[in-house]
Amino acid sequence: MRATLSMEGEHLLERVPCDGDGQLKRAVAAYLYRSRGVKVDPACIVVGAGAEYLYGVIVQLLGRDRAYAVENPGYGAISHTYALNGAKCVYIPVGESGADCEEVEKTNACALHVSPSHQFPTGAIMPAANRARLIKWAEENDSYIIEDDYDSEFRLYGKPLQAMADMNRDRVIYINTFSKTLAPSMRMGYMVLPPALYKKFMATYGGSANVVPLFEQKTLAEALDGGYFERHVNRLKNYYRGVREKLLAAANAFPRVEKVIETGGGLHFTLALGGFSSDGEIKEAALARGIYLKCLSDYLLRPMQGYGGIAVIDYSGVDADRLESLIKMG
Repeated sequence: MRATLSMEGEHLLERVPCDGDGQLKRAVAAYLYRSRGVKVDPACIVVGAGAEYLYGVIVQLLGRDRAYAVENPGYGAISHTYALNGAKCVYIPVGESGADCEEVEKTNACALHVSPSHQFPTGAIMPAANRARLIKWAEENDSYIIEDDYDSEFRLYGKPLQAMADMNRDRVIYINTFSKTLAPSMRMGYMVLPPALYKKFMATYGGSANVVPLFEQKTLAEALDGGYFERHVNRLKNYYRGVREKLLAAANAFPRVEKVIETGGGLHFTLALGGFSSDGEIKEAALARGIYLKCLSDYLLRPMQGYGGIAVIDYSGVDADRLESLIKMG
């Protein structure tokens, strides 16, 4: 930030183009290629104040009073934001392979919002065949895939998975933010729009200024271009890898754990637990030990069977010293 203030000076007081600062857009495009192997046109990147702001922009581009398919269970802010913008939500069950393709194909949704690389909260990873099937659905129905890649930086083991945006640039809207990697308070995210939608974005928002301050955009661009951001992410990955291994070892030693469900990525995994009468009892037992715990059923957007008895272990932001004391408590 100090370096940006020194280099940019009064330029930081200028109006920002509606789609974001050009330097940051080029830096994000280069980073996506380095980290995910995705080649994108920097011109088609739109910078916004976090994911929820970008969800709202998508509704303005694709249309209100239309159906948007979302994962169930899932991150509640997604469907809530679509509904606030006048959209109707269709809820798609999530299984071990991610969103149910057959259920998607039954809808007349204009878009499907998915996290194929690591679904929240189930942790499911969508197989390549299912991704291709959903892209075909989008092509045949003049619909779009909204690929929410919210924690792709935290693929802790193995190679990064292929992004759907790399499979079809005309039907996939790619979204990511810096909330997990930097801080939730830094309201900065971006989306890569298909060329046709980018033209529509410029026609709709061309007269507006970007909502993210230029100072923050320039600072992030310098962090990406200078390699500082990636070094920071690598430190985080090493830290969370250690946290994850300790938690998994403790979980495997816990007698009531029937199954550990983890896929080597993200900052959470799930545990199938036995010996409890309800999810409420699971959460009460955890709270008695100073742990605020949620279960898969807490993330159901519409009631469904088959999601009981599974705890979501979210360890983002966990303090290492606090972790040790919690593990000792059992």
